[in-house]
Amino acid sequence: MKILLTVLVVLTVVLTIFLGCSKDENPVTNPINPTNPTFVGLNGNWRLDKIQMVSAPSTGGPSSAMKSALVPLGMISASNAGWLNATIGGIKWNSLSIGGSDNFSKIQFINSQTGWIGSYSSLMLIRTFNGGNSWTSLSLPGSNTWNSLFHFINGVTGYATSYSGSSNSELYKTTNGGQNWFFKSYIPNSASSIYFINENTGFYSGYYSLYKTSNGGNNWVSIPMGLMYYTNRIKFIDNLTGWIFGSNSSYNQLIIKKTIDGGNNWTDIAPFGGQGLGYVNNVSCVNSLNLFMLANNNYGYSLFKSVDGGNSWTSIEIPFSNPNDLFFVDIDEGYLAGDNGIIARTKNGGAGWSIESSGTDINIYSICFPDRATGFAAGSNNTVLKQSNLTDTSFVFITGKITNTAIQLITNSGDKTYTAAGTYQLSGNNINCIVNSYSGSFGNFRVGSGIISLTDKLIIDFNFAYGEKWHVELIR
Repeated sequence: MKILLTVLVVLTVVLTIFLGCSKDENPVTNPINPTNPTFVGLNGNWRLDKIQMVSAPSTGGPSSAMKSALVPLGMISASNAGWLNATIGGIKWNSLSIGGSDNFSKIQFINSQTGWIGSYSSLMLIRTFNGGNSWTSLSLPGSNTWNSLFHFINGVTGYATSYSGSSNSELYKTTNGGQNWFFKSYIPNSASSIYFINENTGFYSGYYSLYKTSNGGNNWVSIPMGLMYYTNRIKFIDNLTGWIFGSNSSYNQLIIKKTIDGGNNWTDIAPFGGQGLGYVNNVSCVNSLNLFMLANNNYGYSLFKSVDGGNSWTSIEIPFSNPNDLFFVDIDEGYLAGDNGIIARTKNGGAGWSIESSGTDINIYSICFPDRATGFAAGSNNTVLKQSNLTDTSFVFITGKITNTAIQLITNSGDKTYTAAGTYQLSGNNINCIVNSYSGSFGNFRVGSGIISLTDKLIIDFNFAYGEKWHVELIR
């Protein structure tokens, strides 16, 4: 994939040459055209219009051969080749010092100050009472947390399950914010999700059934789920209205049920077009009508939106590969977090996305916003991030996909979406760009200088070693 990497790196350079300042900084002079302020501070989203491989490098080898095959194609329109989008300058996320090497997989905050983060691979649980400024290391109960199954209903009261290694799980309760836990009951089946509406009424799901308690977990009643074999997400928007998400026994069809009486009765929602999707990563319920759902199968991920309480769903384009979690603060503003440190933000309900500067290339497994101004994300190697109110003006993110089958054969790209993220240093008309991550591969790839011309679009001609030349045109 060296050819596609080169294209992405070239475009990273293109998009960063004129990036001078954020709205919070003093404007800088455009080094190419100081009388044209249009191209000063190009934070925002761009897309490729045309690209041309003018001449291939004379080095020989597979990469040179592939690039030589592109030269006869001349100027290639993006609409005929595929698509490529770019974000210049992203909201910066700061890393919080935690230590350790566990994989954090779940975040829950009940307000901007109080929250917990649990590990996928151990009993580790951390808690903050001051918005992430400091954290206390705790432990979830039992011998196996089985994917951080805990749920807090307020700052002190919470529940957690531990898989006992047999067909049962154990339920524990805390009344001091997770500092101490005491055993409540054995619950049948292995739990896959747990949710408490209040201190008395709660649910957990497993294989074949949903279970409900009305006395704080002392006793449980099984609620048959029909064709739903595996139930993996429970969500309530209030004491009465909730949803359960699962799949059939073949893990190739999503099944969704809804309650409007606090979980006493559940009805199948109108047939969902999730054929082939077998697992729901997460669901963000904005209110009783507006829901966002991230689901996947062995081949990829899909994002859906409902505006009628889950009765019907429409697909939303995902801006990058391998998202792991989502969170929407309202019907317009939402976030996706995924592998390689990618965090994407939408301000229009998923119609368009921009990428934020996470400052890391680790996989992010969970993201949470207790309010609009406060966001947390967590993932591998005990990484915890908090969103700032600053813009990282040196940040560039590019994602693209070649859809033309002939060009796919030339570049050996396949039917995949590729990403690249990096930073840059600008000196006059020259720029050095470092790609920090590229579709799962990491390292420092430095590229050279370009010559700018300004018409009704941004046009850049690049010259590289061994006679390699590119012509690139970009538009908003």
